[in-house]
Amino acid sequence: DINDLLYLDSGFRKPMLEYLDARTRTASAPTYAWMLTYDFPVYGGLPAWHGSNHALTFNQCIAPVFHEPGSRRLAVLMSQSWAAFAHTGNPNNPEIPAWTPYTPGHEATMIFDSECAEKIDYDRALIFAHDKYCPKLKLRPSF
Repeated sequence: DINDLLYLDSGFRKPMLEYLDARTRTASAPTYAWMLTYDFPVYGGLPAWHGSNHALTFNQCIAPVFHEPGSRRLAVLMSQSWAAFAHTGNPNNPEIPAWTPYTPGHEATMIFDSECAEKIDYDRALIFAHDKYCPKLKLRPSF
């Protein structure tokens, strides 16, 4: 949806991609990348906002926006993945498609949405173009 560009966050996503690249060059344990791309059924479809993953990850969906069936199912998928990762160091579980580690040349990202899927090099070109061409938000002190 073209409106999702209003919510695109190259301010956090670009450094995260750079971190993932650096980590895969030096880490001894596998690195797993993920992205929450779910549109919540509020205001005609609101993209996942910063912090919306917490209720899903811990399956503690108490706010009304999380009560619809898609959000409830997503909470199961995400919480099972985090529980598997905490228990074994590997987020794979029967609830999601196969999730391979993020490695150079195979930048795997699990997309958590109505339909979960692993994508390779998911949004790198978009994020770096957004960072290059879109105006930066400059915050001014309020005093």
